[in-house]
Order: sequence, then C-alpha cells, then structure tokens
Amino acid sequence: MNTLQLYTWNVLTPNIHVNRMTWKYCSSEPLKLAKLDKKRYMDRKKVQLSIINKWLENENVIICLQEVCKELLEEILSIGNVQVFYSNHKRFKNNDSNLVIICKGYDCSGIEENIIDRSMLKLTIQDIDIYNVHFYWKWSIEEINKISKYINNNVKQKFIICGDFNKQIEDLNKFMDNLSCIYLTKSKKYTATFKGKKVIIDHILISSSLVLKEYKVYKHVLGYKILYNVKRLCKLYEKKLLTFNSWKNKRTNNDISDHLPVKATVLI
Repeated sequence: MNTLQLYTWNVLTPNIHVNRMTWKYCSSEPLKLAKLDKKRYMDRKKVQLSIINKWLENENVIICLQEVCKELLEEILSIGNVQVFYSNHKRFKNNDSNLVIICKGYDCSGIEENIIDRSMLKLTIQDIDIYNVHFYWKWSIEEINKISKYINNNVKQKFIICGDFNKQIEDLNKFMDNLSCIYLTKSKKYTATFKGKKVIIDHILISSSLVLKEYKVYKHVLGYKILYNVKRLCKLYEKKLLTFNSWKNKRTNNDISDHLPVKATVLI
C-alpha cells in the first residue's frame, strides 16, 4: 500500500471582516485588533509559506488550506513541481478567502470548484475523492447535514473530507451517519480558538476502506508557536501594551493563525 500525507490548515485571512471574528468574544474593539493584525500579515505569510514548503519536502503530499488570501495564493501558485487548485468563497468577492489544495506526487482529476456556495473544493487522486471544506460558522446542523447527503450522492467508495467544519464533533453525528462507513480521526487536543474558546472544529474524516497510520495536531512547526493566544493579546491591547512594533518584535515566533494544522498519514 502507498502512503498519503494529508494536511489541513485554516491559515486565517488578513481580511479584517473575517479576522475580527477572532477577537470578537475577547475584546470590545475587535475591528481595531483585526486592523492591527493585518499590518503584520507579511510576516505571517512568510512563516506560512515556510511551513507549506517544509511539508512539500516529502513525496505524495496533499495540503488543504482554508482562508487563503490573494497575496498568499500568488506565492503558492509560484511553487514548483506541484499542482494547485483553488476556489474563492462566495461571500468574499475580493479573493480574500480561498480554498486551496496543493497536490504533490499525484495526477489529479475530477476537479470541482463551486460546490454549495463554494464551501467545498474537490479533487480525485487515483480512486479517492478528497474534499477540502470550510463551512460557514452560522450554518445550522441541519444545513450541514444536507451537505453530507450531497457528498454521499456524489462520492466514490474511498474518500477523505477535511477542513474547517466550524462545528465540534458532537454536532457532526448525523453528518457522519449520512456518509456510510466513515472513520473518524479523533484527538483530545484543541485545533482552534472559536468564540473565545479552544475547541476542535478542524477534522479529517476518512472512509473505512482507507487505513489511518498516523494522526497529529501541530502546536509548533519549525519553532513557531502556531495558535494565537487570543485572551493574552486582548489583555495586552486593553493595557495599551500591544502595538505593531511590540507584536512584531516581541512575538516573532508566535501567532501564525487561529487554527492549528492537522495531519493524517493514510495508507491507500
């Protein structure tokens, strides 16, 4: 059997209208924090590209990204020896929240870009359908269950569904029931800061016809502490101790995204 290494990561767009949601539940001035965060985006982007290129040092890699802004997308499109597929989210006409799949070591087919309000991007490698998803946080459980029925009607026997579901796993029971023979990769760790709390909302779901070899949530990559310490940053801002310079110079190796990368190694 061959080994597929699959990563999923919401990299957090600098778009202030999305970014402000990171701060909304911990600060009375989320928009100002989002604007401050946007000023340091070039540094975040460099780190994110370094991480992506590190993952691509391996063979047979699929990287599924969410909230990829146009500046990061342009850099990804310039990476050599990979295939890149992307789809912009319907709610963001300025190309600031793309779903992206980077593929290395496989011939990809069956590309579908505009699935259900562009909340999913799909491709096929060999006989496996891979869905990169980013579900809208306001969607109800019932709305997400309808999406599972769509997938079930169109998916191959082997499949991987990964990404930012914006729902904790206890809210996805029906979603998984609608997709027969699904295997859930579990973790006791958190994967994101959502509504001011550390929760698991980034998931990798695989069909039972595939074999899971390894599952990992990354808190650190290349010496960088990935997840924003949102509460601490909000407190520093309230005390007027968080400025562009202090954020840039004193937290150089911190605060890369409000989501952690998740990896699954799958035997196919």
